[in-house]
Amino acid sequence: MLPDIATLAALSWGTVRLRPYVFIFLLAFLVAAARDLGAGRTLGFLLWAWGVAFVAEYASTRAPMSRSSTRCPSPSWPTRHSVSPGAPWARPEAWASSRWPAS
Repeated sequence: MLPDIATLAALSWGTVRLRPYVFIFLLAFLVAAARDLGAGRTLGFLLWAWGVAFVAEYASTRAPMSRSSTRCPSPSWPTRHSVSPGAPWARPEAWASSRWPAS
């Protein structure tokens, strides 16, 4: 079922209202590109860029993940939750030095 025109208008206005910087950038791009490239080439580039962005967003949200991609690099790799507060690598000053601190 398609949304009615009032719902579509409210969603569109909400998108513009919550992200004005996107539409200001889009307007600035359209004005500058139309003056530099012409209207036809600007429209072509806009459609090409939208297509690339859509494919990238679609792929990033629907790409299958392997089981190994969610694990730590190594079973012994220390994580933030598995490190005791007294461990040398848990102290902020240990990260500032270029050498591994002695225990």
